[in-house]
Amino acid sequence: MMDISECLKPDTMIYLTRDRDTKKGLFYKDEKPELFIKDFNHAEFIGEELCEIRNLRCAHYFLVGCGMYHLKRMARYGEIDQYYKYKLASYDFKDSSKKYKSLAEYGIRDVDKFHAMLEKTPTAKNREELCHDMLELLALDIYMGQDDRTSNNVVFEIDNDQNIRLAPLFDFEYSLNLNLTGNNNIQGFSDLIYLNDYKRIREFIKLYPEFEYMLKSYSNVDLCNLIYRTYSRHGLKVPDDKWRFYEEFEDDRNKVLKKIVR
Repeated sequence: MMDISECLKPDTMIYLTRDRDTKKGLFYKDEKPELFIKDFNHAEFIGEELCEIRNLRCAHYFLVGCGMYHLKRMARYGEIDQYYKYKLASYDFKDSSKKYKSLAEYGIRDVDKFHAMLEKTPTAKNREELCHDMLELLALDIYMGQDDRTSNNVVFEIDNDQNIRLAPLFDFEYSLNLNLTGNNNIQGFSDLIYLNDYKRIREFIKLYPEFEYMLKSYSNVDLCNLIYRTYSRHGLKVPDDKWRFYEEFEDDRNKVLKKIVR
């Protein structure tokens, strides 16, 4: 969709660090806290901004330059005189006092993992909290057209009383895709529960009426303004030729929402 080189400006701030062999894992364990590195994609910052609007916890990404030298410092892009591979980074969000477990690690065989996870909560209050968390995640993924919310990309946080909540969200890169515009496809893939057609979503809303409100809230989002705002906050620019896609995507998502929320 977009290459990082199209977005950089002379004043863009970048954290410089030494490049590592990431074949053994994407966490840089010699950074404290551990640094998670991934290739740049246009959707990660947008997903983070949408999480903020809905008061959802999310991994916070920033730009990193991976090169020959272990500088561990911030620098302006226009002042960097060495070769660096520019990527996205976030610090490990895990709290040492809590346990973390992916949906995959629970080994749930049922297709409806949403309700299977609710059955694992120790109290009625925690069930309500976890239900709210997962509904918010499903609504966000439908709006963004998420295509990769697999069991490994849904992580839960467990406290000492065995209460279960969603861990901070991450991995939005397979969303806001070009193939969604003009089709009015739901495309909110999630291993939690299959909601990829309008009939299933309406039946789901009968069980959880608050889900309709969550979806409807996204119709008030000025997506293009949000994208401009979040990219500017990170010192980046959006190439002029990309705005038409974002306008078409926003229009498509609003049509999807109107078909769901009658």
